[in-house]
Amino acid sequence: MAADNIHKKHRERVKARFLAEGMENLPPHNAMELLLFYAIPQGDVNALAHRIVDQFGGFAATIDAPYEKLLEVEGIGPHAALLLKLVPAAARYYTADKCRDICLDSIDKAVRYFIDLYLGINEEQVYLTCLDGKSKVLSTTLLHRGSVNAVEVNVRKLVETALRCNAVGVFMAHNHPGGVALPSEEDLATTQRILQVLAPLKIDLIDHIIVADNDAVSLSESGCLPLRR
Repeated sequence: MAADNIHKKHRERVKARFLAEGMENLPPHNAMELLLFYAIPQGDVNALAHRIVDQFGGFAATIDAPYEKLLEVEGIGPHAALLLKLVPAAARYYTADKCRDICLDSIDKAVRYFIDLYLGINEEQVYLTCLDGKSKVLSTTLLHRGSVNAVEVNVRKLVETALRCNAVGVFMAHNHPGGVALPSEEDLATTQRILQVLAPLKIDLIDHIIVADNDAVSLSESGCLPLRR
């Protein structure tokens, strides 16, 4: 009973510190511990928080670890592993919902938008963002999981999505997890193919943006597409 009271008071102190100072002022193991409180509602999770952060090399690396790898850690069950995977997913959902009415009327805004969109994603994904005539975001749709090339990217889905939204212009984006934000030959070939498909439909391929961690490259600004905005 005494041990339970000690753990309860410790949890209350960590929660109070979060409310008073914010999460950014917590050390990594306390930030992890705060999350684990809600998957492991009783007992001491301090040692587990230290161990999992040390094992994966930091708070962000732990959150980004595959679900299956998290389950291999002693003390981390399905509820805790799922909660940790919900963190970046919820952050992306929050950002997308908050930016629903955003206007991507500059390349700088689009770059920031897509860097946020790929937060915590450690697999290659291709997105299409449709805009109206005032550059307001109409939708952001996942087109494909995996590398970008002329065979894999579903051009029909891309066209159907753009037409369904009555898009005037679109941004295409994909990521290079763990790599650099530089276009490959396949990236360039796919971009040109999509440009050619959309042109007769009078839909502007405004840009193709490649994201790698907190960096991004705009193909428009790199001279690989006409710079239109």
